[in-house]
Amino acid sequence: MKHLVALAAALVLSGCASSHILVGRARPPIPPEQVRLYLEPPPVYEDVAILEASNAASWAVTDQQKTDKVVARMKAEAARLGANGIVVRGVGNQYAGSIGFANAWAGGGSAWGVGSSSALYDKVGSGLAIYVPEDAEAAEAPAPSPAAVAAAPAARPVPARTPPPATPYQPDPAKRCDACARVRVPE
Repeated sequence: MKHLVALAAALVLSGCASSHILVGRARPPIPPEQVRLYLEPPPVYEDVAILEASNAASWAVTDQQKTDKVVARMKAEAARLGANGIVVRGVGNQYAGSIGFANAWAGGGSAWGVGSSSALYDKVGSGLAIYVPEDAEAAEAPAPSPAAVAAAPAARPVPARTPPPATPYQPDPAKRCDACARVRVPE
């Protein structure tokens, strides 16, 4: 019985936190560390799958930890499909329920109650798993030649900008009404 409860708890905690829709060709799995994130797709790539992930059933508490968990799950899902890149489509919040408490009591013909509730949100993310050929990445960002580096102008330091001094607001006394202390519009 003890092992059955532990197995049920493990299944609940490992719930489906990422999924994919295959739209291209899957390849042999790779380590998740080899999956790169892109905001814009590279010039040459192949579609592999549409990805969705959430931080559900994780111990993440802060927004950053939740976002990191979503990204890690998308990378793991892409790596299982052999995709070496993800074009991130978005990360946001999704309502996951609420938690609350309440207490009520009665006496002497009257009743009272107090309660509180708070919404719970999961982080969710979506992206396009892609495969970028190795030769495409090399052609994508060519290294500058030593001659080009030597011919490039030296970087100039950017002078620090100081904001103009703040002047306190001073209303025009000629536009002030003495009776009501409001600004009046001249005729």
